[in-house]
Amino acid sequence: VQANLPLLVVSPRDDFQTRLWAVRAGAVAFWKAPTDVLALVTALDRQLRQDTAQPYRALLVDDDPAGLRFHGRILAKAGMLVETVERAEEVLASIDRFNPDLVIADLYMPGVNGVELAMIIRQQSEYDGIPIVFLSAETDHGRQQQALGIGADDFLQKPIAPAQLAGFPIRMAVATVSGSATGLPMTSGAAPAAWNPNIRGWS
Repeated sequence: VQANLPLLVVSPRDDFQTRLWAVRAGAVAFWKAPTDVLALVTALDRQLRQDTAQPYRALLVDDDPAGLRFHGRILAKAGMLVETVERAEEVLASIDRFNPDLVIADLYMPGVNGVELAMIIRQQSEYDGIPIVFLSAETDHGRQQQALGIGADDFLQKPIAPAQLAGFPIRMAVATVSGSATGLPMTSGAAPAAWNPNIRGWS
């Protein structure tokens, strides 16, 4: 017998105390009788779909093993499935195998940096819908904006509070991914630096 079936309450009473009793009993929905059967069936179907939904899958990419473990534990404690990759060269194989809902990558890594990695991922049409987020200690808003314009969807700055990191994938899941910059403030004065693929750096 399944022990975590959702509790839906239908009652002839609609007063505050009855609704309070339902909440304290663990009810996920409440209707006053007589009720619309279609609405009841729809709510039950929605709740069952939520209960059987697969955990959110996050792929973390960082050349820092300690950082990977730390951020991975935060997301795992939030109920997500997490895969970590230290070498950017292994990311495509990991995406194929793990099928992530989100890729969170460091911006600065040896060999292949986060910007180049995002561009490589975006070259694969089958990965086009996967959000890519940079998690980096970069503080220059101009460079953050430039990185976003190249193919990433958002930018998180290290160090990041555990609660902020844990809640971010859920916000990404319900947001409309536009592929454009997310409103980070531009630096005042001169135009932001641009990524130069010839020197693999900002110019």
